[in-house]
Parts: sequence; C-alpha cells; structure tokens
Amino acid sequence: MARADRRRAEREARHARNRPTAGRARAAAEQEMFFPKLRAQAKWVFVFLAIIFAVGFAFLGVGSGSGIGDALSNFFSDVFSRNPSTSSAVGKAENNVKKHPQSAQAYRDLATALETDNRTDRAILALEHYTKLRPKDTDALNELGSLYLSKGDAARARADAIQVAASTAFTGTLFNVPVGSKIGKALSGTADPSTGTDPVQQAVATLANDRANKAFTVMSTSYSKAVDAYRRVAEASPDDALSWFQLGQAAEQANDTTTAIGAYQRYLKLAPDDPNAAAVRAHVKQLQNPQASAQPGR
Repeated sequence: MARADRRRAEREARHARNRPTAGRARAAAEQEMFFPKLRAQAKWVFVFLAIIFAVGFAFLGVGSGSGIGDALSNFFSDVFSRNPSTSSAVGKAENNVKKHPQSAQAYRDLATALETDNRTDRAILALEHYTKLRPKDTDALNELGSLYLSKGDAARARADAIQVAASTAFTGTLFNVPVGSKIGKALSGTADPSTGTDPVQQAVATLANDRANKAFTVMSTSYSKAVDAYRRVAEASPDDALSWFQLGQAAEQANDTTTAIGAYQRYLKLAPDDPNAAAVRAHVKQLQNPQASAQPGR
C-alpha cells in the first residue's frame, strides 16, 4: 500500500508540474487561432466595423489624418460654438416669417441671419422664397448664385476627400488603427481565401463610392442652380457686362460650355475694351476648339 500511495503521489506531482505548461500551450494555440477564427467565423462583424469606420471618414473626416475621437470632438465643438446672439437672430427672423409668410423682407432678413450663422442650405431656401417675391432684385440673385457656387465647391471638396480617404484607408494604418495591432491585423486579413476578395475593403469601397457619388450629385445640382440665378441676373440687366461674365464663369463650373461661350461673347460685345477682354477672347477660342488648344505648340 505504501508503494501504491507513493506512486499515486508521484503521478499527481507530475500532473501538477505539467498543468502550467499545458495551460501555456493551450493559450499559445488559442492565440495562434485567434485571427483565423475571427476571419472564418466573424467576418461580417468586420464588415460592420468597416461600415462604421467608413461612415466616420465619410461624414467626419476620418481617414484624412485625424482620429475618430478628434473628428467627433471637432464636430461637437462646431455645433456648440455657435454665437448665441446670431442663433437668436435666426430665431427672431424665423418667427417673423411665421407671422408674415408673404413678406419678402421677412425672408430676406432670415436669409441674412442664416448666412451669418453659416447655415448655407437654409439660407438658400430663404433666398429662393425671397427672389420669388422679388424676382428683379439682382443683388439677391447674385447672392443666391454665390451661395450655390459655395455649396457646389464644398460638395466637390467633400467628394474628393472621400475618394482620397478610401484610396488610402488600407495603407500604413487602417482608419488610424496600426496594422500591427490585433484589430489592424484582423481587418487587414479578412480576405476570403477561396476568392481572394476582402469583404471589409469591398464594404468600405462601396460605401465610399456611394457617398462620393452623392456629393458629386449635390455639386452638379448646385452649379446648375448657380447658372440659373446668374442667368436671371443677366436677363434682368442685359446691358451689364459683369453679369454676363459671371454667368459665363458659373456655366463653366457646371460644364455648360454652350452657355459659357454665349455669355462671354455677350460680355465682349458690351465691354470690348475691358482690360480682361483679350484674355476672355482667348479663353472663348479654347472653349470653342478644346482639341486645338490641347495640341503641342498651340
């Protein structure tokens, strides 16, 4: 019995010594299997994460050098840093419009308050209402055209930023997550071995293209609206050379070459001796024959 007890004690001692080693081995094996398990069993979780990150860089600038936290901080600081007196002016103007919905001046005051508060979209709506009531106010129409151009420029910049962010999101860092980290490794290794496609990158690219296309649509619409506003200015003051010049510039932004050429020609007819006339004539020739202007030596 003593011998059996001794053997049992030795056996238990060996098991006790081996337990930590087995635990470490099991931990190492689990660590090695961590990323394959994530890729095989939770691939769409990463797709979801990618969408979250993509929404972040699409709306808050993530992917262009700032982190999600910085973007959120900047976003909320912009929201809450609005001048209280300016916002109060908007509120008063809105109340005035409610009381006097047919008052052109009420809409004009509202547009001014909204512009001061950097609320371009709403300022445009207020000016649209005003110019319907006062269609011959060329100052307001010029202002409306300028706001539409600004909106178009902002949309163009937004679309370009989204495209740049999408093209660089998987280089060096993943959405500002180091590729050497667990999340970085997981996000960079989600390609399906059977097809070679990466659902994370596909999700990001799809969402980025969608956001960029929407921004380009806003850009195109805004530039077209600017052309309409400046055309109304030119028609209301047909002898004003500057109005036609502005129409030509807006039409170029909207890729409306025919309208741009016609507006510039009208400008040249009204102001043939203007200091800018020679440059405008040369530019009209380029618009009329872009292939010739692109040839070497021309």
